[in-house]
Amino acid sequence: MELTPEGRTFIGSAQRIVIETDWVNQKARLIRTNHLRVGLFYYSALVKKRTTLTDGFSRDFKHVPMQCTTMSQAKLFQALKDDELDIVIALLPKLTMNTNGVVRDEVMMSANDHKTHPKLDALEIGMQNVSLWVPQSHEFYEYEKIRAEQLAGENVAILNRFHSVSLAETIARRLTELKVNIVTPPEGDALSMRRFSDLTGCLSIDLGWFQPEQKKGTSRAVSRYVEGLGLTTVIEVFRQFGSTRPFTQDFWDFASRTSEN
Repeated sequence: MELTPEGRTFIGSAQRIVIETDWVNQKARLIRTNHLRVGLFYYSALVKKRTTLTDGFSRDFKHVPMQCTTMSQAKLFQALKDDELDIVIALLPKLTMNTNGVVRDEVMMSANDHKTHPKLDALEIGMQNVSLWVPQSHEFYEYEKIRAEQLAGENVAILNRFHSVSLAETIARRLTELKVNIVTPPEGDALSMRRFSDLTGCLSIDLGWFQPEQKKGTSRAVSRYVEGLGLTTVIEVFRQFGSTRPFTQDFWDFASRTSEN
């Protein structure tokens, strides 16, 4: 049996109607569930600033069902762009922020044109200086603070791209300027830096945010501020500009109040 031209036109129109109806039904289900979709950076459960924000929102807005997802920084911003997340909480180096508050490499990812990405609202909720883990065997152990120029010729273990490309590259670039001998540890995440210093006697990067429980006697490395290092990280909350998703504004307002305290 063969369809007439009119029949083929009707079939095409019917298929489009089915697809559009399915899309509308999906959106309707999403609106009915009203879940606030929050994206988080890795290990953020160990960051008090982040847990205070999300736990506080859950406490004060018990009627809001919140779903938290952890993923890489680039994927967080891609999901926000694709409307798969309502809120992103990100850890970023201060120096990657341009004058419009748009994150250069994390939001742009592989594309180098900010016009292809949505405009984002950004809200800073915390800031921390980058320091160094100093093992007990190192001469800097007795120092209360270190001057940046004293790092020339020193071995310093750096982060890999696990947390974000911009964070790793910003730190590496600054240490190179200071003529530091950069060491790539087997595990390049922030939680492993202190342990690496203890094992090797090498200085390593301390972002300052991640403070996991340490059993007594398991680590002797101490964190030391480096005067003139000039590396700062921030925790920021992002949303799409003009978002109308349910409860996004409630979270944004709560984050604004929290950041002011």
